[in-house]
Amino acid sequence: MIYRCSDHTRWETRDILSMLQIDRGSAPVISIAGGGGKTTTAFCLKRGFAERKEPVLLTTTTHMRRPTGPEVLLEDSETEFQTKLKKYGWVIAGLPVENGKISSMPDTFLEKRILEKISMVIEADGARCLPVKMPEAWEPVLHPQTDLFVGVIGLDALGQPLGEICFRRNLAAEFLEKDLDEKMTWEDLARIAAAPEGLMKGTEHIRRRLVFLNKAEGKERIEAGKKIASYLQERKIGEVYLSSYGEEERA
Repeated sequence: MIYRCSDHTRWETRDILSMLQIDRGSAPVISIAGGGGKTTTAFCLKRGFAERKEPVLLTTTTHMRRPTGPEVLLEDSETEFQTKLKKYGWVIAGLPVENGKISSMPDTFLEKRILEKISMVIEADGARCLPVKMPEAWEPVLHPQTDLFVGVIGLDALGQPLGEICFRRNLAAEFLEKDLDEKMTWEDLARIAAAPEGLMKGTEHIRRRLVFLNKAEGKERIEAGKKIASYLQERKIGEVYLSSYGEEERA
């Protein structure tokens, strides 16, 4: 389920492209950054394009967990890419690195996809599966032709100690002026989501910016998510959505 805060409508995740008003054939470059739920959101977007029978590439500009399956490309091979794309309609691509991860494909590989009008869904940073992230100076790594940015925060961080649920926790503690053992509030998540040095870092030039408040499960999280949404909307920080993915949808 995805709840669009601007008009209070609920959508099934299979309708994610319609909900986001992504036109058929537009072949956008979508970059995703932040905390808990990035990979699942990326896979939902990928499935949306595939169900439309539109070719799509899922990749990363940094590192992501190495996927498995016949549609996965682990080399810079134009022939293999085209073969897999023709057979499956979508490809997950990255170059193998240590610790069971993949890294970014060469810039020339991605530029070819843009010229071919192939949609791209890109994981633009990592958070080690933690629900919240405060980016370092070099993060996120946004593709320069990004049309749509999706920033993700996990609402399961609420009520948890900052030091346990935040990647780059010392940066977050300094920004929020909190100790590592202090619990996270909805105000803390809202401030990180809105800050130009937080979730929105480096996105000023991007035409559309979205915030996904993920794991919006249960009354307490949903109410907190709506408060965060109001905080962001008052400051005109992008479009805000509450998301909750089923077990079968989680990557």
